[in-house]
Amino acid sequence: MRNDFIPSINKKIEGAILLLCPISNINHNIAHMNLIIWSVAVAMIIVSIPFIYLNSRRISNPIKEMDATARKIAAGEMVDHMVTESKDEIGRLSKSFKDMKDKIEKTEEMRRELIADVSHELRTPLTSINGFVQGIIDGIIEPENHREYMLLIQEETNRLICLTSDFLDLAKLQSGGIELHKERLHLFTLVEGVLIEFSNLAINKQLSMINQVTSQLYVTADPSALKQVLINIISNAIKYSTEEGQISVESEHDIYNVRLVVCDNGIGIAEEDLPHIFEKFYRSDRARNNEGKSTGLGLSIAKNLVELNGGSIWAESTEGKGTSVIFTLPVSDYRERKNETFTNRLHLIH
Repeated sequence: MRNDFIPSINKKIEGAILLLCPISNINHNIAHMNLIIWSVAVAMIIVSIPFIYLNSRRISNPIKEMDATARKIAAGEMVDHMVTESKDEIGRLSKSFKDMKDKIEKTEEMRRELIADVSHELRTPLTSINGFVQGIIDGIIEPENHREYMLLIQEETNRLICLTSDFLDLAKLQSGGIELHKERLHLFTLVEGVLIEFSNLAINKQLSMINQVTSQLYVTADPSALKQVLINIISNAIKYSTEEGQISVESEHDIYNVRLVVCDNGIGIAEEDLPHIFEKFYRSDRARNNEGKSTGLGLSIAKNLVELNGGSIWAESTEGKGTSVIFTLPVSDYRERKNETFTNRLHLIH
């Protein structure tokens, strides 16, 4: 390398400085720098390989485990899945996958229980009907007793109709096949009509049913859907009420919503069962052992119908003291705003 510095005074050259550097020294320095760079790079690669490997295993193992678990679930096997304890995306994905797996297993368990219950429910009335009909055909049942046994056959047939009706309603809700026709409804009249329909059942259990809905209150809802909601809730209240108990339907409202409360003083619901009573096919142990059989679909259907009408539903209960099922509906824009409460007591005592 050469660098010439030639000073000048009055535009005349007075002297010169000549600097020389051999090119071999520069090449040697460059080679040394390259050696250092490549040495550091190789060292970093060697040091980072274990970290890269361990980190990739940490990420890929939970994904492989979830993949294997998903394949076993798809094949119908019961499997255990450990949640990855981390706060990153993999940990959240693992927890979500476990929640999904638990939900699938719970639904599958309820489905198996439902099949067993439905099989029993279908077998019992069909066996009874077949026995009564066979007895009439064979002449075992005397002609003067035919009417009595025909009424029993009708009762068993109605049980089958209710069972199939629940399945049809659930199928329509799941497929979105229910078309609502909302209109302005007089709430007191609708509740009163449903209570009258249950009067015979209430008489049999010596229940008192009270309509405490505000007399001039109107809601916007589909009449058939709202009636079905009340039927499902009140039938449950009657089923799990003790003799000489009381069932009441009360109302509260503001400028936006009406809140209907169906109260009973029956056997109540256990605290651990309360969050699940609106799930499909769910039946608590006490409900399962109760003589009034149920498919566990009524409250699920009621929940879907209430939500389709723009409301919400929940329950409050104390075991052994009773249950309150509460649901809301939009207030009709044309309601009469009165605070008068009309109470109609139906003392239905056999």
